[in-house]
Amino acid sequence: MKSPFTVYLDSNVLIQLCDGANEALRAVIASSVVDEKLIYPFSAEQIDELTSSGRYEQSISRLEYLSEISKNKYFCNSVTELGFGEQTPQEVHETINKVTLLPDLQNALNSLITYEQRLQVRSVLDLSPNILNNMTGKEVVAAIDANLSKLAPADQSVPRSLKELLTFLERYTPPEPRAFGEPSRSKTQYERRNQNIVALFSLLDTFGYWPDNKRAVKRGSGFADARHVVNASFYHVLVSADRKLRGKAEAVYQILGLHTHVLSVEEFVRLEVINDD
Repeated sequence: MKSPFTVYLDSNVLIQLCDGANEALRAVIASSVVDEKLIYPFSAEQIDELTSSGRYEQSISRLEYLSEISKNKYFCNSVTELGFGEQTPQEVHETINKVTLLPDLQNALNSLITYEQRLQVRSVLDLSPNILNNMTGKEVVAAIDANLSKLAPADQSVPRSLKELLTFLERYTPPEPRAFGEPSRSKTQYERRNQNIVALFSLLDTFGYWPDNKRAVKRGSGFADARHVVNASFYHVLVSADRKLRGKAEAVYQILGLHTHVLSVEEFVRLEVINDD
C-alpha cells in the first residue's frame, strides 16, 4: 500500500478493537499508526454506535482508543459539511447532530418499494438470495443486470441494468432539505452520490442480495450499513467483519465507479503483514 492510505473501520471491527479483542489486528493498527503508513479518520456514525450502550466508562474507554488510532483525524459528513478535518472523538460525541438526511431518504425508498413488492420482484426476475448470497458484489451486479436485460421488452425504453435503474429512481428521491443552512460547496458536489449509495442498498435488497426480513425493512435497519458505506466511499479502504456489508459495498462501488477497496479483517491483516515483510 502507498502511504498514507485512509482506512475506514466498520463499527463491528472498532467495537472489537476498543474492547481488547483481535490482538493481531490491534498490533497491525498500532504499528501502522506509529509508521504513519495508514490513517484511520473516525466518523460520527462510528461514535454513535460505539457509545450506544449508554455505559459511561465503556464509552469513555472506547473514545480514548479511537482518539489514539485516529490521531483525532475526523471525517465529517453532516447536513452542511463534508470532508476530513481534525477534532477529538470526545468533542464530536458532545456535539453529534442526530438529525440526518438518510432517514428521509429511507422513508421515501421504503414507500416506493414495499417488502411484499420486493418478494414479487425476486420471483419475476427469478433471483434467489440462496444463490446471490454466495456471490461477490461484482458477480451479483452482473447477475442482476443479465436478468434485467433479459426480461426488458426489446421495443421499450426501460432500465436494463442496476445503473440505469438508479438513474430512473433519481427522479423520485427528494433533494436534501435546506432547513439547517446552506451546504458547503463540497457537500453539494457529493449530495447525489451519497443518495445513490443509499438507494442502491435498497435496490440490492429488493433483488435479493443479503435481503433484510420484513421487520428489518420496516425499521430501516439496513440504512445503518448504508451510512458507513457512504462514509467509506471517501476513503481508500473499508474493513468490515460483516460479509453482508462487504458484499453490498463492493457491488455499490462497482456500479458507481468508486475505487474504495473492500476487505475483511483477515484480508487486511494479511495484506499489512505481507507489506511489512
